[in-house]
Amino acid sequence: MPGMKKADKAANNAANKAAKKATKTDLQRGARAAARSAANKATTMRSTSKNKKKSPSQRSMSTTAKKKSTSSKKKRSTSTKRKVKKTTTKIIDQDQDEDEDEDTNDMFGSVLQKQQFQQQNSNMSGSSLQQDQWKHQQQSSTSFVHNGQIHLVLSLLAYGAIVFYTVGPHAMIEVTPMQWYVTLSLTTAGLFSTAYVSTCNDSLTRTLALIVCFCYMHRAIFMHCTVERDCFWDMVLCCSLWGRTIACTGEMTFVYMSVKQLAPSKTTLVVSMIAVAQTISFIGVMKRHYGWFFFENSIWTICAFGLAIHVYLYNSKRQFQAVPYLLLAFVFYNCYEDLPMYIARNAEKTYLPGYNLGIIEGALDALKCKQVSQSAEMWNPQMLWQTLNYTIVPAAVIGLMGTAEKEKGKKKDNYKNSLANLGLRQPSLEDGAGKRIAGSARWYGERFMPWF
Repeated sequence: MPGMKKADKAANNAANKAAKKATKTDLQRGARAAARSAANKATTMRSTSKNKKKSPSQRSMSTTAKKKSTSSKKKRSTSTKRKVKKTTTKIIDQDQDEDEDEDTNDMFGSVLQKQQFQQQNSNMSGSSLQQDQWKHQQQSSTSFVHNGQIHLVLSLLAYGAIVFYTVGPHAMIEVTPMQWYVTLSLTTAGLFSTAYVSTCNDSLTRTLALIVCFCYMHRAIFMHCTVERDCFWDMVLCCSLWGRTIACTGEMTFVYMSVKQLAPSKTTLVVSMIAVAQTISFIGVMKRHYGWFFFENSIWTICAFGLAIHVYLYNSKRQFQAVPYLLLAFVFYNCYEDLPMYIARNAEKTYLPGYNLGIIEGALDALKCKQVSQSAEMWNPQMLWQTLNYTIVPAAVIGLMGTAEKEKGKKKDNYKNSLANLGLRQPSLEDGAGKRIAGSARWYGERFMPWF
């Protein structure tokens, strides 16, 4: 093929040209290397000839000069190294400062971001708390219907209605004072026995409950009318001043015990207000003035209304869901029956002779019974409020004993778990933490470390 032959000739020609160029470059390189080697030999020959011509002193001078030059070169090199180090350290410090500034800016920005995040979380938590409170109120209202609290309220309202239409001013049946006295005395004695028999892990709560029940049983057995100085029996224990002292003891104990469980943060305020009410009541008893009792019961009404609102808004215990409604029933009773009664009696009797006495004269007068009787005319006006007061308060105290027992049990469980966490007691099956150790160490922890 003619085309193939032409291509082969062109390839051979290109290869020959490349070989020629390579030989030329190799020759040039060899010539250059030979010239360099000859120049180096000539310089060495010249230096040796010069050294031979020099004297030994000149040679020593040349060596010292060389040493000085080398030392100066070393000094220059060290100085330059130091300068380089200084400049590098400055640059590094500047870089570090810039990095720190950037870090601080980053930290400051992160802090601001954290603050903004916390504010957002607080806003979210506030809204979530409001939602939780709203949900809690809805759940409490629904659980109030389903967990039996409404039955307690309805039963107490039914009991109040029965008492009102039995011994009240609109009584439908006739009850003699002796029948009323025996029934009320036996009821209060039964309530005291119930409180005495009931178990309560909290010894203080049990003691307070027994004091309250005993005081109200004493008031029912040794019946008296404080302002009128009327006594059911001719006994010193039936006198008005002694009866007022027993009533003050029971009422103050009941208020402290109940408010401490219902609203612990308001205990001091409520107890102080009731202490003022008790002082006003003592003044009314000694002076034989019904107006003082109006102010006393007004303070009771205000405290009950405020406590009902507080328990309704901030209560988180299911066993106290009926309390606001019961307190509101007490407020309604005071506004409808009790306070108007004291206003009417104040207008009727305060300006009569023998009333509105001085403090000292009235205190001496309150140590004696003016009239001893079991007549209906004397005791019918007292039956309603004394029956409700002497029975509901001890029953409420017994209920508070049950709630205090549950709270004490929780505290005891926490106490045991804390000891188990420290390894100082052997955990039971209900405990979730701690190590199983010997009983002696457990006894040591529970005996000598009671603050855990």
